[in-house]
Amino acid sequence: MDRDLLGHLPIIVCVARHRSFAAAAAELGMSPSAVSHAVRTVEDRLATPLFARTTRSVSLTEAGARFLAGVEPALADIHQAIERLTAERGEVTGLLRINTLRVVLDVALIPILATLARQHPRLTSRSTPTKPWWTSLLRDSTPASGCAEPSSKTWSRRG
Repeated sequence: MDRDLLGHLPIIVCVARHRSFAAAAAELGMSPSAVSHAVRTVEDRLATPLFARTTRSVSLTEAGARFLAGVEPALADIHQAIERLTAERGEVTGLLRINTLRVVLDVALIPILATLARQHPRLTSRSTPTKPWWTSLLRDSTPASGCAEPSSKTWSRRG
């Protein structure tokens, strides 16, 4: 087995999942050109195109879909074996996903996540800032109460 090929397989899986070199690069913490180079390396070694590329899209070829069907479960098995082994040692690993308001992330969670990163280097965290629920109310043209505003024709002030 080609050892260089093995290291690039998770990149292939990520590109296929996102159908985008840029999105895969963002997830993997790589540049899009490095992701493209890794994909090209695998395709060259296999002498088979795995992806059909246009200026606007990336999709698997038939050969790529067959290849991914065999590779993806094997990589998942390897990942699970590593997780089981590290769990036996009591090491915290995996991905911690947090969806929270930007202000909560900035004020409270960043220091906590920094401490977690130092204590558990094999733990990855991914935070997604969300908008407050009331922002959708501010975009609506009706008041927050859901009632129409009174017009001068229907309301009058008697003194």
